[in-house]
Formats: sequence, structure tokens, C-alpha cells
Amino acid sequence: MARLFGSKKDALESINRFYDSKVQADFKTLEFFIAQKDIEKVVDEQTDIDELYERLDQTSDLFKSQIAVHPILIMYETKSYNTLMKKALSNSELNASIDTQVQSKLKATLESISKKVKEFPELEKVFLDFILIPTNSVSDFNDTMDNLI
Repeated sequence: MARLFGSKKDALESINRFYDSKVQADFKTLEFFIAQKDIEKVVDEQTDIDELYERLDQTSDLFKSQIAVHPILIMYETKSYNTLMKKALSNSELNASIDTQVQSKLKATLESISKKVKEFPELEKVFLDFILIPTNSVSDFNDTMDNLI
């Protein structure tokens, strides 16, 4: 069961690989190589391909001037999600109930995330954009995605 606590830790450890001096060079080289290799799949006639390549070249001034922002998707299981699903009479009611629950826990969640980030000193120097998605089953979601792919 993917709980919020473990999910935060896993996500931060993953992002920390960009900044951990032991693996940083190899990891970044691989990530940016993959991005450069697949860049043709996402460009259109309005895209400045030279600028994109320069932004992925770790030796360029443009790359060095960028601000690092890491979106972090954390999907986690919560027991209350099943209860909310059973009580809701419509999709909009379910959305409102989930929103109310998330908002009621927001301050504690943000404090928890901030505390966890402090365990990774290099991550305190970059922007982290957390996207939290409560669900009744991460495993079911993963199975669905596997089947779609």
C-alpha cells in the first residue's frame, strides 16, 4: 500500500539523484541524453530546436542560467477515499468532498513535506512543485495504465 509518508520519501530520493554528488554526473548525462534523443517527438514548426538543445547541454550558458523546477507527482492510498466514494451521490459531490478533505489537511501536509525536504539539503536549493493525488488503490491505477500502454 502506497502511503503518503513513503511516497514523499521515494519521490524526494528520486529527484535527489540529480543533486547527489555520487551519482549526479552519470544520472544527468543519461537523463539529458534521453531528452535530446526524443526531442523530435515533441517539437513543431514553432519550436526553436537549437534553443531546446542548448537548454539540454549542461555546458551551455543557457542551461546554467535556468532555474530548476521539479514537478513531483505523488499518488498515495488513503482509506477515507473509499468512504468518500460510497457517500457521494455524484461526481461533483465526490470532487467537492475530496477537495474539502485535502484542504483540511493541507497545512499539516505542507509541514510534513517541508520537514521531509530538509533531509535532502540539495533539494532545498531548487523549486519543487508537488502534485498530490489521493486514491483508493495505487496498484489498480498502475494496472490500468499498464493495460492502456
